Amino acid sequence: MKEDISDRLKYDPSNVRQIFPDINLRLHCCHYWMIMEWECTNLASPFWRLYYNTMGDAAVSYNGVNTVLHKEQILIIPPNTPFSTRLKGNIENGINERHYRRKIVSRAELPNGIMSDHLFIHFNLGLPYDLLQPAIYTFKVRERENKLLDEIKEYCIKGDDTFDFTVCAAINGLILCLLDEIPRNRWQVQIVDKRVSNALAFIEQHLGERLPNKLFADKANMVENSFARLFKEFTGFSIQQYIKRKRIDKSVILLQHTDAGIAQISGECGFSDRHHFSRVFKEIKGTTPALYKRQVIF
Repeated sequence: MKEDISDRLKYDPSNVRQIFPDINLRLHCCHYWMIMEWECTNLASPFWRLYYNTMGDAAVSYNGVNTVLHKEQILIIPPNTPFSTRLKGNIENGINERHYRRKIVSRAELPNGIMSDHLFIHFNLGLPYDLLQPAIYTFKVRERENKLLDEIKEYCIKGDDTFDFTVCAAINGLILCLLDEIPRNRWQVQIVDKRVSNALAFIEQHLGERLPNKLFADKANMVENSFARLFKEFTGFSIQQYIKRKRIDKSVILLQHTDAGIAQISGECGFSDRHHFSRVFKEIKGTTPALYKRQVIF
């Protein structure tokens, strides 16, 4: 007589619901330059930055601690981390970057004692991972990272602005293997009411549209004032204050990483016109969109 299969093994494993995080890795730029001067103070951006230099004496400062960029380590800076940089000279006051740079066109240029090579990548992960606490994260360059870095730099030197699948996979692979080294507890974010987290996700995807408070209250099946209080309790901002800041964050990314004009960006970010956009941008950033685009490069 055959032995019965235990009840424990009779269930259909396909019925077990698995939940995976929505990691939305979006690349904004990847450049490999030679730089002679790189000075900025209290620079904070709504996107991640990855820096890697093999020569020169560039350094990044956060909370009074200087971290030198060199060939044995990679730096990653989360969004909205206020940091300063130094390369040959004292840090100057101001939020803009001062720099002298040019694109690397040949590896023969690299042994240069005057300038520093500078690989930088800007990206976002999406909510809630863009909310990682401010810090400067450093990572050792091992064989795996070194191979990916060489592939990325070689592609940048070729000068093709259209990145193919292979090099995009290398960039994504480099970023994800580094982020995997950040302690798991650092990724733990405040538990937010599901109705608020749904609103945050909706705002992120619909910044170019009209977003009245009633829209979110209706989605949460709540009275408008009650949802507004709930939203502010978890975010520290009113709904419209939060939307305004997220629209400016998106505009910063577009100003730095696209050729879009001010009028186009204002529309994509949900502002009524370029004048409204410029007024709000200056209110939050302390400068105009046009001046910001000219000043901040990398």
